[in-house]
Amino acid sequence: MTFGNVADEGAPLVVPALRQWIAQDGALVLDDGARVAVTAETADEVARYRSELVRLTGAGLAVRTGSAKPAPGDISVRVEPQLPAEGYLFRISDGVDIAGGDLAGVAYGLQTLIQLLRRSPELPKGHTLDYPTQRVRGAMLDLGRRYWSPDYLRELLDDLEWRRFNRLHLHLTDWNAVRVHVDSPEYRHVAAEQSYDLAELHEIVALGRAHHIDVIPEIDLPSHATAFVRANPALAFPADEHTMNSSEFGESPADEGWTVDITRASNRRWLNGFVRAVADGLDSPSVHIGGDEWQDGEILEASSTLLGHARHLDPGYHAVDGLLDYLEEVRRLLAADGRDTEIWSWWEGTSPRTTSPSRDMVILAWSQTEHEIDWFLHSGYRVISTPFESHYITPLGYPGYPHSDDHRARCADPRWLYEQWEPRRHPLLLGYQYCVWADMSGDVDDAYFEWYSVRTRQVLADRLWGGARQRSVDEFLDLVDEIGHSPLGDRRGATRVADRGSVVSFAEPLVLTDLRFRPSPPAGGWVTPYESNGVWSGGSLERLEQLRGARVEVCHTSDGQWQHALDLPLLPFGSWNAAALPEPAKVAAARLVGSDGTPLPASVVDVEWLVER
Repeated sequence: MTFGNVADEGAPLVVPALRQWIAQDGALVLDDGARVAVTAETADEVARYRSELVRLTGAGLAVRTGSAKPAPGDISVRVEPQLPAEGYLFRISDGVDIAGGDLAGVAYGLQTLIQLLRRSPELPKGHTLDYPTQRVRGAMLDLGRRYWSPDYLRELLDDLEWRRFNRLHLHLTDWNAVRVHVDSPEYRHVAAEQSYDLAELHEIVALGRAHHIDVIPEIDLPSHATAFVRANPALAFPADEHTMNSSEFGESPADEGWTVDITRASNRRWLNGFVRAVADGLDSPSVHIGGDEWQDGEILEASSTLLGHARHLDPGYHAVDGLLDYLEEVRRLLAADGRDTEIWSWWEGTSPRTTSPSRDMVILAWSQTEHEIDWFLHSGYRVISTPFESHYITPLGYPGYPHSDDHRARCADPRWLYEQWEPRRHPLLLGYQYCVWADMSGDVDDAYFEWYSVRTRQVLADRLWGGARQRSVDEFLDLVDEIGHSPLGDRRGATRVADRGSVVSFAEPLVLTDLRFRPSPPAGGWVTPYESNGVWSGGSLERLEQLRGARVEVCHTSDGQWQHALDLPLLPFGSWNAAALPEPAKVAAARLVGSDGTPLPASVVDVEWLVER
């Protein structure tokens, strides 16, 4: 079932989809003499994408700096501040004219041109004013529970900009580790062995800024703080307050600290110094300070330490008001330097409670469903919505999404998000964020989480921008894969589909690079994770499990032996999955076989084989 607008067949196909297109007759082909006219303001943006434009057009594309007025046969690029933020006016007539409302809009206009050229050198004449529906389009990585390589973070920023996300939230601390190293005598011992120093993270923040992405650090306080307590045992509550030093959420060992004792001024100074060092070192516009999953109200009220502190602040306060007062202290600390403060939703469900956080804080609402965020909006809070039932990616340990009803496993389903989900609009709803959580993941690599998040990222990019849909997620992913990756990060050559089917052979050996495979729907159709408590179940899970453990085998000559080329050990999605061979190789035949070594039938999977173009 599909809701909302379906793409106009006459509109040029790009990702994210254009919000509108006013067509004119004819097409433009940029010739060898084409130039790029830029202003001093847009020159750097053009420089980032110029080599890809040269490759696609075959033109020299000499850069002419000046007024960037459109000239026949040229590409002109400028900023017009009266246009919408992050939006761009894109016109193809006797030349290409790109005007961005800001530099982000300029970048997105250049990306649209690149995507059109990747599909055809003939550019359809017409124009569009394209801009996002949602102001915030975000992604989050759980760097607290596991370490992601800096190279992965850089590659992710390339892809996020290509998908027009404008926010990357780095959850830098959790119960098991603090991942940011502050090089001062007071904090030098706090970070885990695998961590990032401030200079390294500052480089990531600066790279994000160059990609028009705000990189937001999170220091999760006052709970999820076991790693801080290990580094500074004075942060723990008194030993006889067992429940304050233990978590009810299963990961952190009992009595090793969960919620820090913020009742002592020395502890608050120590924590505030760490937060300030990170904020100053990274120079992000906002800092997320956690604020979730402390103990329930009855446990907090039973803490004589916390309740006594709260009553000292105000005789009418309850225990949780003492924690909220500390969050407000940190907010004021950050506001003094001109920074915004963000916290998770959680406090609203803690009772008894007298106070609420300042409306100057941004709430990341991770309620089970979207409609549960209405309370925050009606209460006057600015909100970024990240509902855990539909926007959380938590595959747990290898090979992901086990056969269990473990409530921590969550799968953001690309099919449901693309075909059925409608992003909401409200003046205080800033936008949306998907979250990749590493709960109980064990020893897995970055590619493991990329497999389980890449299609969600591609789908959400399109839906948060707000253009018209293709008829199905399958058609949309066809387009995504045809257009390819960001020219800033992807160095692989162009490919084409050479054949289709579980077993294929070629008249002459071809250089095989990738395959795409799509599970066939089970009897009765797909039951999405959104419809089954956030995880795959029933016939849908059984169909996907038929493909978990499949492998690619190839023959290098027509009379050769089958040789192993690629394992596919992870759970696929119920649409197109894409996998690259570790090394492209010239082959005469290829096949996709199941765990029993026999080719998978068409009733189970549709397969496309991609070769060098």
